[in-house]
Amino acid sequence: KIINCGAKEKTEKRDDGAFALGDAVGRRDRKAAWVLYQEAILKGGVPEEIHGILFWQMKNILLVKQGGATGLTPYPLMKAKTFATKWQDKEITTAITKLVDIYHQSHRGIVEFPVALEMFLLETV
Repeated sequence: KIINCGAKEKTEKRDDGAFALGDAVGRRDRKAAWVLYQEAILKGGVPEEIHGILFWQMKNILLVKQGGATGLTPYPLMKAKTFATKWQDKEITTAITKLVDIYHQSHRGIVEFPVALEMFLLETV
């Protein structure tokens, strides 16, 4: 018998989840954010989940800029510090306000959640 004991080929794992979308928004990479959003929606991503991760990312950036990020673990803190250089204080507060409005307006039936999130990505990032 011949037994192959060689190492298995490792396929490159691409982080194409909602957290990668959050990172693209933090970097202000509009094209990557939009593409990742479309992929997430096509794969059956839930708009509320995507919204929550975007809100979390923006909140972390705001906390870092205001100096109140003491409760963050090292990795999200490091990323938020990097992203904070790309956002001004007013832009972050405006983006967070838009995200809160999107959530409430979509649940009241005023806007469609997926469309409102896409507009947020294209207008804000």
